[in-house]
Amino acid sequence: MAVKLIIEPLFEADFCDTSYGFRPQKSAHEAVDAIANTLHQRYTHVIDADLSKYFDTIPHAKLMAVVAERIVDGAISPLLANLYLHLLDRIWERHNIAQRYGARIVRYADDLVILCKGDITKPLALLKQILDRLGLTLNETKTHTVNAFQGPFDFLDFSPQMRRGQTSGKWYPHTEPSGKSIQRIKEKVTSLTDRRLTPVPLDNLTETLNRSLETVVRLCKR
Repeated sequence: MAVKLIIEPLFEADFCDTSYGFRPQKSAHEAVDAIANTLHQRYTHVIDADLSKYFDTIPHAKLMAVVAERIVDGAISPLLANLYLHLLDRIWERHNIAQRYGARIVRYADDLVILCKGDITKPLALLKQILDRLGLTLNETKTHTVNAFQGPFDFLDFSPQMRRGQTSGKWYPHTEPSGKSIQRIKEKVTSLTDRRLTPVPLDNLTETLNRSLETVVRLCKR
């Protein structure tokens, strides 16, 4: 933590606006909001990318070369894992890929999606090419593409998609908790209301349960 406090401000100035993970004043909710705003602008052809064993395969030498751009001492932190994929953001930005190919990237650490206005062929090929240069690979089994008008995709604990308003009939970006996040919450509530917890004072149990349900409320408000 001490190392993180020292080096984080050095790299924070370099991070791109498309990066939301492990950053001060940034959050998963902001990343999801960015996706919703981009969907609203009709970037609805989505590359839902999954990196193969990212934290296990970061090329150490290349990572430390990136660190050396700012500091001369070695360091260990989740910040560094985020820092390495900053190279992807930087290449995407410097080559103006968002404008040239209508493909915007939203990334939270190693969770990333690319939202495209049209054909995804070129953006997907570019993504693979950049990752190859970084010594990383896509998990072809888990990486998939989706038209947000036709169905949702999962990002963090949410499932964004385009839906038609029941009253207006207009399309809008809809975000709701993902099936996996709802299942985790259900399992948590089930464990907190188990019969074996009968000896636990009701006030204590209620307080713990309410804290868990607050998570549901926050998710449903997105």
